[in-house]
Amino acid sequence: MKLLILFFTLLLSRTALSAAFPAEPSKVPTVTPIAAENAEMDQAFDDDGAAVVIEGDAPNTSSGDLDRRGLPSKLEWRRPNWRSGSVTGSHLIVFNSNGKVRFKTHFHNSGVLQYKYALSCYVVDASKPEQHVFFVSRGGKLGGLFGPSRTQNKDQTRYDSSVQSHWASIVAGDKVMHCRFRTKWALADLIKEVINLSKTLYPLAKTIYRLFG
Repeated sequence: MKLLILFFTLLLSRTALSAAFPAEPSKVPTVTPIAAENAEMDQAFDDDGAAVVIEGDAPNTSSGDLDRRGLPSKLEWRRPNWRSGSVTGSHLIVFNSNGKVRFKTHFHNSGVLQYKYALSCYVVDASKPEQHVFFVSRGGKLGGLFGPSRTQNKDQTRYDSSVQSHWASIVAGDKVMHCRFRTKWALADLIKEVINLSKTLYPLAKTIYRLFG
């Protein structure tokens, strides 16, 4: 009987302590749909939320496609998977030994809001003592649920004497096309930023040729 009374006394005491000092609930981390979406995007973001993508692409050249000097007659760079939030796109850049440059872009916005977009790319030749920088840039505005068109396609080819006259040094360079793509930025601001980047990566690059943009 004494053991039974002791058992009930301990049980009542434990219940009273639990009521007076409730256990702290376990904290289970929650992931919102927006956070989950951002975690899946392998990109860096500015403070204003605009994605920044920096790429360096080697050209796709045809070893059998040579000019009379024995140099490749064409350098081609493709980027099929630009993405910044709801904006996706691609570009094709082609330099020819005869000075013709082709710049083709495709951008589409699948979101509700309108977005400005800007793309700027450059390649540096191997000229000495000073290198030359060849730029192509393009920007625009993509509509959302309302406003202008959601899609912009542009394909232009133009002749530039600087490409033709410096072709041998372009081919002799690293032939890496450096690109930066941003949304929510004006094209002029992006061009300034990329020019500064080119001077940092290539201190000997002094002369700038703007082929597009």
